[in-house]
Amino acid sequence: MPIHEYPHPLQTDQQVVDCALVKAVRARRPDDSLAAIILAQSTVAEREWQAFMLRRPSGPMDMILLKSLLATADLHRRGIITARQEIADPPLEADDEKLIEAATAPYKIKKVLVATYGLTPEEVLAVEAYSNANKAVRVLPSGEANPHYMGAAQHWGPYGDGWAALAAGLPKIPTLGELGLTLTTYRAARAPKNEHEPTEITLISRLPVEANIVHGVTQMDMGQRHYLSTGVTYNSHWLRGAAVGGLIAVTGSAGYYINPFGLQGWLDGAEILYPPGFVTKFEGLNPRGYQVELPVAHLREVAGPESGQAVADDHKYTLAVQRHPGLDAEKAAHIAYLERPDRVTDTQIALLRLGLSDRGITYLTVEELREVRQRVG
Repeated sequence: MPIHEYPHPLQTDQQVVDCALVKAVRARRPDDSLAAIILAQSTVAEREWQAFMLRRPSGPMDMILLKSLLATADLHRRGIITARQEIADPPLEADDEKLIEAATAPYKIKKVLVATYGLTPEEVLAVEAYSNANKAVRVLPSGEANPHYMGAAQHWGPYGDGWAALAAGLPKIPTLGELGLTLTTYRAARAPKNEHEPTEITLISRLPVEANIVHGVTQMDMGQRHYLSTGVTYNSHWLRGAAVGGLIAVTGSAGYYINPFGLQGWLDGAEILYPPGFVTKFEGLNPRGYQVELPVAHLREVAGPESGQAVADDHKYTLAVQRHPGLDAEKAAHIAYLERPDRVTDTQIALLRLGLSDRGITYLTVEELREVRQRVG
């Protein structure tokens, strides 16, 4: 089977890759592929990468991280990473080899990344420990203290425990948004504690579409708030998809690309970690999104809960706030006003000035619609 026809794990789902740098290149070279832009195969792309490095405080390292993310997403969407999982030595094009080099580059310079972003040894250990399956185990079977135990322990020094070290270290790493990227990443749903409990996918599917979900509200077993771990590409966790009812997709920009700072390597899925406190909107369920047989629940990051919108947390997905019955009517009235033929131009100008032109008007929150309408007059 030709490599470009090899199916990837999300055969029917669509991974959003929305990058400011890519848009800037395509504004002048609309036919450039993502691979061509990543590899700077044009003068335009080369200049945009140079400008990106000059804008960023840690320009060269930020560029390496962004290229890695884009290359991983491109390889994933075209099935090449899956092929490497299934075939010992799949046939690759020359550009694909270069993309693999770009995707894996940060993992070869971990010490340089750590020094550039100023993480302390305890903060690096916290990232490493977070990805360890035994992070809740104080003592190993050998009887030795577990160096990756994230509870209170001496090895966390002034931080006290691994969760405090993780919370201190993450903000030193650029978020996806700081790199100019909004990306869809995936995780397997949490397994129910017993066979009588509904799956996480089932709980999410019961929410009304557009309901807001506040993440990391509930305290976990070790006293920490829930961090949401996702992957850009194929990883072993996705193998649980059938057992847990499917995958959850998060499209957002507040996540941190922690994988290069950990221990697991690129094929851990290029892990993106979302911290407690971020908010998403439930966009709906793709019933056959994963391997053409399992659902994918889609969540999109938003700045905060929309007024009048239904609100739940990510523990049991029980609605804490019901949707206001007048919300849809108010939004429809604003949209009808803004879409009148004599106001279309003013609406487009207002959307551009408010930084909302990338989304269709029907996807704006009621707060955003009110602000656009105020600008239009």
